[in-house]
Amino acid sequence: MDLDLTSLRCFVTIAREGGVARAARVLNLAQPALSRRMRLLEEALGVTLLLRSRRGVVPTEAGAVLLRRAEALLHQARHLQEEVSAAAAEPVGLVRIGCPPSVAALFLGRLLAGYARAHPRVSLRIEERFSGSVRDALLADEIDIGIGALGAGGPDLQAERLFDEEVWLVGLPAIWPFGARATLRPTELRGLPLIHSSWFRPLVEAAAGPALPDGPLRLQADAMTSIREFTLAGGGFLLGAPSAVHDLLAEGRLVGAPLAGQVLPRTLYRRRDQPATLALERLVDSIRAHVREEVIARHRFARAPRGAARAATLRP
Repeated sequence: MDLDLTSLRCFVTIAREGGVARAARVLNLAQPALSRRMRLLEEALGVTLLLRSRRGVVPTEAGAVLLRRAEALLHQARHLQEEVSAAAAEPVGLVRIGCPPSVAALFLGRLLAGYARAHPRVSLRIEERFSGSVRDALLADEIDIGIGALGAGGPDLQAERLFDEEVWLVGLPAIWPFGARATLRPTELRGLPLIHSSWFRPLVEAAAGPALPDGPLRLQADAMTSIREFTLAGGGFLLGAPSAVHDLLAEGRLVGAPLAGQVLPRTLYRRRDQPATLALERLVDSIRAHVREEVIARHRFARAPRGAARAATLRP
C-alpha cells in the first residue's frame, strides 16, 4: 500500500480524537473499515503508529513523527486545492509576450496595463523583438505568445491574423518629395535614402529592386529609438510600419504615405503544444477586442485582414 492523503487524514483524525470510534464518526466511516486502513498503513511503513492507553489511542514515537509531517502535508494539500480552484475562476501565473517595438508602441503597453489592473494575480513579461526573433523565441519556449509581421509561422505554431498594417514611407515634412500624394508606387523609392530594420530587407528589395541599396544614404538598424531619431534628423526616409512613428505622424513632425499593395500581416502566434491557461486565454481575448475596437477603428494605416490584399512575404 502506498501512502495516500486519505490514509494520512484518517491517521491524523484518530490521533486528534484519541480513538478510532470517535474518528470514524468524524470521518463518516465504518469503524472496521477505518481500523483496517490503519493496519494497512502500519504494514506499509513497517512500524506501529498508534497505541491504546487509559487516555485512549495515542501516537507512538514513530506515529508522532508521522503526525507532524502528515498535518503539514494535509495543510499543503488543502492550500493546493484552494489555489487550483481559484485559478479556474481567476487568472493566475506568468504570461510572457514578445512583439516588435512598433506593436508595443501602438497599443500593447496600454492594453497590458488594463489587463494587469483587471487580473492582479497575473504577472506579465514583455520582450520587444523584431518579427523574425519573435518566432524564434516562441519555438525556443522563451515566450508564450508573440505578435509578428511574418506571413509564415511553421507547423509548430498556431497563427491568427489580427490586422493588416500598410507599409509606409515616412520622412520630415521639409524634405518630403511627394506632396499630398495619397499613395506611392514601390518603384518610386529608387534612389531615396532609406531607413529600415534588417528583417525588412527582403520586402525593400522586392518593392524597389536590387538598385535600392546604392542610394546616397541608408540606415539599417534593429533599434527603434535610433530609427526614429535618424528619421527626425532628416537622415533618410523610414520604410516600414507607420505604427513605429504613429505619434510623430499625429503631431505632424513626420509625414508619410502608404505603398500601393504592400501590407504587413500582424499575426498572433502561439505554440500548438502550449497548455491553454486561463490567464493566457483572457489575454488573447483582450488583444482581439483591443485590435478590433481601438487599432482598426482609430488608425487609418490598420485594417481588418482581407484575403485580396497582397501580404508582404518576409524571410526570417
